[in-house]
Amino acid sequence: MKRQNFILILGIIVLAFLFFVGFYNNRHKNQANLSFQVKPVPIQGKDVNIQMKEINPEDLGGKIDIKNLKKENNTSSTTTSPLDNFAKCLSEKGIELYVLKTCPHCAHQKEMFGESLKYLKYIECSENYDLCTQKGIEAVPTWILPNGERLLGVQPLEVLSQKTGCKLK
Repeated sequence: MKRQNFILILGIIVLAFLFFVGFYNNRHKNQANLSFQVKPVPIQGKDVNIQMKEINPEDLGGKIDIKNLKKENNTSSTTTSPLDNFAKCLSEKGIELYVLKTCPHCAHQKEMFGESLKYLKYIECSENYDLCTQKGIEAVPTWILPNGERLLGVQPLEVLSQKTGCKLK
């Protein structure tokens, strides 16, 4: 068991280092590097073998600007944020987000929702291995729409709004 924990921690450290190097050595200062490989890591006695595939930003409707990946500020915790309604709409329509805790792109996607993330239906694949395998999740983050369409990689909120009909404002 100690060896598995050591391997898991070592894997996380290596992934964090690779992300850091890849992110800061990027040729385009404002464009995220979406090419990232995750090696099989034993989690609760099972091998999670979810591979990040290289995603061309042009396939996502243009370049992804890191400046636009920041979460929106919620000025008051007592008022309803437009993102609350947006996240609730996505959940009501049955839209699901599949992520991994160790995935930096997944963290970016979740950060875009800020406090409104609590209204979003997202599935952590390291904790729901069987479900992710059953759904055929091969890359994270992955959005699955009710019609079966999959959106791979970090999705700008505007793209999610266009694809789902949920309004941002």
